[in-house]
Amino acid sequence: MDNFNLKKYLAEGRLLKEMIGTPRYPEGKLSVKDKIKAIVPLWKQYSQSEDTSLRDQIKDKISRYTTYDNEYGGGSYAIEILDDAQSIEDVAKIVMKNEKGNTTSQQQYSVELLVPTVYYNVENGELSDNKNEWYTDDELKAGADQTSYTKGSELDDIVFSGDYDQALDFAKRYPTLIKVVKDSVQEQDELEDEDIELEIPGEENNAPVGDKKLQAKASRQDVKIKAYKEITAKMKDALEKFKSAEGDAKEAAKEELKALTPEFQAAKKEYEKLKGVKL
Repeated sequence: MDNFNLKKYLAEGRLLKEMIGTPRYPEGKLSVKDKIKAIVPLWKQYSQSEDTSLRDQIKDKISRYTTYDNEYGGGSYAIEILDDAQSIEDVAKIVMKNEKGNTTSQQQYSVELLVPTVYYNVENGELSDNKNEWYTDDELKAGADQTSYTKGSELDDIVFSGDYDQALDFAKRYPTLIKVVKDSVQEQDELEDEDIELEIPGEENNAPVGDKKLQAKASRQDVKIKAYKEITAKMKDALEKFKSAEGDAKEAAKEELKALTPEFQAAKKEYEKLKGVKL
């Protein structure tokens, strides 16, 4: 599996895509409703605090939900929330206004296999349900660039990198092998059609501003984010060395990539868990 990751990153540039993808943070992929529920308690804490350092930290956390990319370089509407919102309803309206047209945050989906096993050819980027579609058993034993998946979630994570558009493209190309199932409807339209009455889970137990438990929780998340960014940078450097090296140096770079891959996968898994965290 390590060998597959190495070939996959080199052949398809997935690692670089993950680093510059839209949105920039996992929190940006939440639905509009979940973003509102996550941002409201942060906004309330910001409004009640006079601690400049704490307010900066809260602003950074809100930015993780509100940062976006576009043809002009992107930005964040966190300032609009912090400067203009006077109520929970204002926060909700600002989020809905800015998320209008942001399909990334609304496209919750899953990939389902229509056959017991799907095989992926790393070299040509094709799928098949036949193990010997491209290689003989001897070639496979010798390390041919082919991987197999029995779970749609693994195929989506490793081959499609959680990219909805790419998963949809493969599903259209291989309709007898996989299908993409959208899990959610357009929540934004539903929210606009009803009065905004938000309940924040556990709000009655919210700790005072600057509460040690809240800050400890945020610190644990920051550690995971920092670890992911650091190992990602190491992987990027190792990839560059591998692509430019020759002879023994190339083999050494390959071994470095293989050694880094488990740490990268573990850090990425922890980082992606943060998308469901409500601070």
